[in-house]
Amino acid sequence: MSKSKKRVAFVLREISDHLRNNLYGILNYVRKHTSWEVYTEGTLPRLSWDRLREWEGDGLIVAIDTEEELDRVLAKNMVTVNVSSRIPRLPLPSVVSDNQAIGELAAAHLLEQGLRHFAFVGPMDLDHNVKRLQGFAGVIEQAGYRCERYALRYVQRTLEYDKQSIVDIDHLGCELGRGPFPIGVFAPHDDMGCWVLKACAANGLHVPRQVAVLGVDNFELLCDFSTPPLSSVAQSSYRIGYEAAKLLDQLMTGIRPSQRSMLIPPLSVIARQSTDVLAVDDPDVAEALRFIRNHADQQITLADILDHVAVSRRSLEIRFKKAIGHSVEQETINVRMARAKQLLGQTVMPITQVALNSGYHSSTGFSVAFRKETGMSPREFRKYLAAKAPAEHPPTPDNPSE
Repeated sequence: MSKSKKRVAFVLREISDHLRNNLYGILNYVRKHTSWEVYTEGTLPRLSWDRLREWEGDGLIVAIDTEEELDRVLAKNMVTVNVSSRIPRLPLPSVVSDNQAIGELAAAHLLEQGLRHFAFVGPMDLDHNVKRLQGFAGVIEQAGYRCERYALRYVQRTLEYDKQSIVDIDHLGCELGRGPFPIGVFAPHDDMGCWVLKACAANGLHVPRQVAVLGVDNFELLCDFSTPPLSSVAQSSYRIGYEAAKLLDQLMTGIRPSQRSMLIPPLSVIARQSTDVLAVDDPDVAEALRFIRNHADQQITLADILDHVAVSRRSLEIRFKKAIGHSVEQETINVRMARAKQLLGQTVMPITQVALNSGYHSSTGFSVAFRKETGMSPREFRKYLAAKAPAEHPPTPDNPSE
């Protein structure tokens, strides 16, 4: 065997959506940049924890979730990169999600819905949950609001992966039912978000009108089939895997990496029905906001908005500014820019098509407006995003349009 052909294995307990996209990133780096011999267990490119002790190779990428797993890896005494943030301050190179940034993004999303009351629901026995709460509460408090924290009771409580904790939804529903309403609830995982939805349903609380719910991980099977569909913060799972493989490659070849550990910011909020609420007291302003958001990909004008709401321009402008803090025109620009940034960052759509799908008549007008808002042209913005993450990626939920 050639000295350059390193033997590597990926030690993962289960293949969730997040870890599946980790694998996509890892394997794409392997195909593009290495001649590694990747261990497969059956047909899957992974090594089970039970077989770690006997396996012989050169490097590992692992998702360490328990102290026992950490001990097994340290006993192996092999070049290793970790991709899990469940245990803080691991004595290993790690590429993990920036959990504080996840909480901050969650807070920003709920604030954008016009909500004024907020809560965090989730266990605090895991470090990444604590960091998500810190990020969430920090942004909420900076905006001048309070973040409540609801305690959980369990019918069954376990941290084992082949069993699921069962939340006491009657108790949680009673806690949420005390109000005030409407309230934005942040759950640090999608499964916890689904328990919040169940608690609301069991106790007659309407989602999203009374309780808007946001999870983390964008586990599509859970999010799309929950009632209502659950909004979620998507982690940059593909990039985590890609950067972990790159770091392992450097460590195994003796290259001193610029960073032994990396925090990767979240990808975006995938908005679904559970946060589709406009918590604005003025019904005409709420209807104008809804119209703008529902027609972001169309070339709507202020006249179109006024026709839909059926109030005078002066009345709407005054009431809109009072409720939202800026003009109708600025809100239209904000929604269009958010749409454009999503298309530029998550698709390979030509700039002209991005312009049309963001409500602009031409790429020229779009480019002028985009530069005014961001300080960059659309093309520069796309290059900026590409520089922050690897350009090569397969069609995954992280990169749905390629």
